[in-house]
Amino acid sequence: MAKVVAVRPRPIYRIISRVEKRLDTKLTDGAREMLAIPVLERLEAGQRVSWREVEGSIFEIVAAIRSSPDHDEITKGKFNAIAIVRGFWEKFCNIPPFCKERSQRHERGRKGRKKRSS
Repeated sequence: MAKVVAVRPRPIYRIISRVEKRLDTKLTDGAREMLAIPVLERLEAGQRVSWREVEGSIFEIVAAIRSSPDHDEITKGKFNAIAIVRGFWEKFCNIPPFCKERSQRHERGRKGRKKRSS
């Protein structure tokens, strides 16, 4: 008979679950993994993380994708990994020329969101 071992979920997954509940938003498993990967890799490298900061960042990303969803970012009523990539880009990307600098994105936000072409 196999021995049953209780596995304690990592704090990152509890944080993601809390944010989903706070924002009344559902994420796919892939989207949750996309949010967790940078944090898990940092931990695996032996670096410390501020869980409060992590929760704030995840809240910002999920709030961003929730505020203006694209049709290709939703799978069976849940935001998918594509949405998380956009959320990373919108909230944290600052590597010109690939991503606009934060001040330029802020200006774009005031003028309205640009439509994407497919």
